[in-house]
Amino acid sequence: NNLGVEDSPPGPIETCTEEVYEQCMNVKVKSAFLGMKHQIQHFKSRNIAGSIVNVSSMIGLGGHAMVPAYSAANGAVQALTKSVACEVGGHGIRVNAICPGAIRDTPMLHRFTGGSDGSSSPVTEGHLYSDYLKNESKKYPMARLPEVSEVAKAALFLLSKGSSMITGHCLPVDGGYVMSL
Repeated sequence: NNLGVEDSPPGPIETCTEEVYEQCMNVKVKSAFLGMKHQIQHFKSRNIAGSIVNVSSMIGLGGHAMVPAYSAANGAVQALTKSVACEVGGHGIRVNAICPGAIRDTPMLHRFTGGSDGSSSPVTEGHLYSDYLKNESKKYPMARLPEVSEVAKAALFLLSKGSSMITGHCLPVDGGYVMSL
């Protein structure tokens, strides 16, 4: 289950509107809720085991300044993941979440950083994408941001039989960023 709001404007909670908050919660949390609800009904009606992977963000593991609605929505997906895992484990259904950090070379990160065209972003104060990567990479113990393929491989692992005893876990795929805070 991977849905999110890319255009949530960054800023302090005082400027975050109820509409932005509701959009983040409806898109991120409600979609995970409905996805799991129907996936679990499918598994149970066929009496089969299954694995569900929700996509959250490492921001939901500890919060992040300037994105209060986005942080709250991702934290809610993680709590929902754990709650549902407790509920359906006895049916052989596993529920986990991956929590990536900023992922390099994605359209969302390009928009977030102001892109490579010189346009500014309120979050990066006019820094270009390449400057953002260089500066942000210093915050990661692995000295780089994760790539799309690395996040996908984490999801595939949680869907595989190799993770048959893992449920209710929110796996950071962030090069150690959250651990180093």
